[in-house]
Amino acid sequence: MGTIRIVVVDDEAMIRTVVVRKLALWGYPETVGIVPEMSSEHTAQLILDAAPNIVVIDHDFGLDFTGVNVAELLRQEGFEGDIIVFSSHSVEAQKALFGPYEILAYVVKPDSQGLREPLERAAEKYIGR
Repeated sequence: MGTIRIVVVDDEAMIRTVVVRKLALWGYPETVGIVPEMSSEHTAQLILDAAPNIVVIDHDFGLDFTGVNVAELLRQEGFEGDIIVFSSHSVEAQKALFGPYEILAYVVKPDSQGLREPLERAAEKYIGR
C-alpha cells in the first residue's frame, strides 16, 4: 500500500491535535498538523512543502485570511490532491465559500467521525501509487 500523506490545517491546537491523533488511529500515520500563520501564501507553501495527498482544512482561522484563500492558492499552484473542509460553518455555507476549488467533502466540526468516509474515499485513489 502506498503511503497516504495528510495535512490538517487548523488554528485551534486542540482540534488539530485530536484530528491528527484520530487519523493515526484510523491507519493514517503520515498525518501532520500545520498552524496557519502569517499569510495565506505562507500557509499554502507550508502545505505544499509537506507534499500531502489530502488536506483537511478549517475555514475560519481568526486571521486576516481564511481556508478559502489557502485552497485558492493551492489550486493555483497546481495542487492536485484532495481538499476536505472541516469547519464549524454549515455544509451549505462551506459549499458557497469553497465552491470553485474542487473540494472533495465538507464536514461540520466537531464531528471528526464524519471525516472518515471522505478520507477513505480519497485514500483509495493513492493506494498503490
